[in-house]
Amino acid sequence: MIVLAVFTGNCGKKSVPAANKEADMVAQKYIPVTVIDFSGLDGCGFLLVKSGGEKLQPVSLPDSLMKNELKLWIKFIAEEGVGICMAGPMIRIVDAKTKVE
Repeated sequence: MIVLAVFTGNCGKKSVPAANKEADMVAQKYIPVTVIDFSGLDGCGFLLVKSGGEKLQPVSLPDSLMKNELKLWIKFIAEEGVGICMAGPMIRIVDAKTKVE
C-alpha cells in the first residue's frame, strides 16, 4: 500500500513585507490616515488625520468607514469651500483601503 501525503501551505506564495506594501501604496498616490471622531467639537464629526497631525474633512464618509481610530489608505481630491467644522481642508475620497499593520 502506498500512501501519498498532500501538504498545503504557502507553496509558491511569497509574503510581501509591510515596507514594500507601504511603498506600493505611496507609489499609487495613496496616503495613510486615521479616522478620528471629533463629534465633541462644534460642527465636527469623523475627520481623517494624517500622520503629521493635519486634519482632513471628508465631504461624505461612507458609514462603513465611520469607525474611530480606523487606519486607512486613501486617494482624494480637494473640494472647494469651508466646512462647518473648519478643522482642515475639505476633501472627496476617491478610493479607500483598510490599512493592515
